[in-house]
Amino acid sequence: MSQLNGEHPSSGNGKRTTLVVVVASVIAVLAIFMVYSHFPSANPAQGTFNDFTTPIATANHPVSSVTVDRSVTVSGLQLTITHAQQAGSFSDARKHTGRYTVRVYLQAHNAGQDPIDVDFIHRIHLILPGGQVIAPQVLAIAPLTMPKASQAGFIDFPLQNIVQLEGTMVRFDAGTLVPLTAQ
Repeated sequence: MSQLNGEHPSSGNGKRTTLVVVVASVIAVLAIFMVYSHFPSANPAQGTFNDFTTPIATANHPVSSVTVDRSVTVSGLQLTITHAQQAGSFSDARKHTGRYTVRVYLQAHNAGQDPIDVDFIHRIHLILPGGQVIAPQVLAIAPLTMPKASQAGFIDFPLQNIVQLEGTMVRFDAGTLVPLTAQ
C-alpha cells in the first residue's frame, strides 16, 4: 500500500487525548478530596452531623425536668414514664404549635405472647395543674409492641405557657393517671 507523501499514519492524537482525559480525571479527584477535607467534621454539640452519627436530641431553652420512673399497665402493655422535660423546643422536633413543649419519655414492654397495639395519640393526654387537658403533638414511639419485646420513645405535648411539672399528670385512659413527680 502506498502512503501519501511518504508519511505514516500517526496514532499520537489518540494517545494525547487519552493522556489529557486521565490527567484531568486525576486532578478532579484530587480537587474533590481537598474540598471535602475542608468541610466541618461532625460535632453534635454544634448541631452538625454526618450520615454515620445519630443525632442526640437536645432541649432548646430548657425550663425544667423531673425523673419519674413510674409504671402502669395499659391494655396488657407495661408502660414506664422514665422522665419528663419542659423546654422551648427540642432539636429533633419539626412541629411547634406551642411556645413550650413537655416531652414525656416512655418505655413499653410486652411480656405477653401476642402483639399489643395501643393508640397512644388518642389515649394519652397531659393534665395540667388547673385541669386543662392537652393532646399530644408528636409521637415517637410505635403503637405496636411485639411479644416479649420492649421499646422506648417519647411523646411531646405543646404548651403556650410554662407549667410546674410536679403538679402535672399523664392520663393513659379514664382510670390511669400518673403524676409527673419524683418517686
